[in-house]
Amino acid sequence: MNKPGFDIGGGVAFGNHWGGKFFAEAKYNRIFAGGYYTDYIPVTFGFRR
Repeated sequence: MNKPGFDIGGGVAFGNHWGGKFFAEAKYNRIFAGGYYTDYIPVTFGFRR
């Protein structure tokens, strides 16, 4: 089932001297479902090479 909604997000990355990057990302989501809505914010942390 598909419902309308919107999202906005962003992230940051920090390099280190080993050649990789630590990062953090977050995204705000709102889904409309009839007379109510659902909000959630997934957050991701990690390391990239």
